[in-house]
Amino acid sequence: GQYTSGRTIVNNCSDASLFTLTNAPEGYSLEANEGKLVLAFNKYVVKNESTGVSYTSLEEALTDMTQPEEGDNVLTVLESIDVTSRIGTNSGILACTIKGATPDVTLRRTFTNTLFVSNNKSLKFENLTLDCNNYSGKDYDFEANAGTLSFKDVKIINCATKVGFFSVKVDNRTLVLDNCSYEECTAANVINLNGKLQLAGDNAFNIIVANAGASITAIGELTNTYRNQLCRRRNPRERSGDGIRHRADRSFQTHRRPLPQCRRGQPRSQRD
Repeated sequence: GQYTSGRTIVNNCSDASLFTLTNAPEGYSLEANEGKLVLAFNKYVVKNESTGVSYTSLEEALTDMTQPEEGDNVLTVLESIDVTSRIGTNSGILACTIKGATPDVTLRRTFTNTLFVSNNKSLKFENLTLDCNNYSGKDYDFEANAGTLSFKDVKIINCATKVGFFSVKVDNRTLVLDNCSYEECTAANVINLNGKLQLAGDNAFNIIVANAGASITAIGELTNTYRNQLCRRRNPRERSGDGIRHRADRSFQTHRRPLPQCRRGQPRSQRD
């Protein structure tokens, strides 16, 4: 056909910058090959909406980010893809949003030696599915490690960790959940909270308050169909309920008495 990968376009030339393909389908470009320019096809699966540049992998898109004049980078994942390394460490010092072109777009982890997500800078997932691929080697799959880690209209599947889904480190590390759900997971639906938790919409997760400085804030209407359980980390040296702050909405199961202790490090998950 007219567009065939490997087809010679220009003979006796190795500088693709001298020519521009016009009206070519997305993914086609000119590449130098043995003293000539040939037609090459690269399947682009991620587009940086801030720059208009497309990429063949999420990892490539993350490492190639530069700071936009306004706002943060927005990476749109065009179709379901495999993720070959931890998301968050490869984005340098730049904040970004990773969103699906449709809610069915899935990011599936294919590595097994570390967390699925641990952010170096504020990182937001939106309108997609995260497939943990039943890796059971870690306590959690998602760690709020720096700034803010956000999930809006996100579904998590195949989480099989030892303790739970989310870990939030101390101080200003913040986890934001806005309509975050899960399916086909064997891990306990637990958030281990040392820092800050912000909630909106419907989120079916239990919360372990693991640090006296932890806080929970409703940043929008809570529409839970699931009654979140709230408890504190079991610590024999800690006086009952001492120093724990929590800001609660009626969607939470809360207590005027000191928060109950968690048994074996986590609350019991409620079943449908």
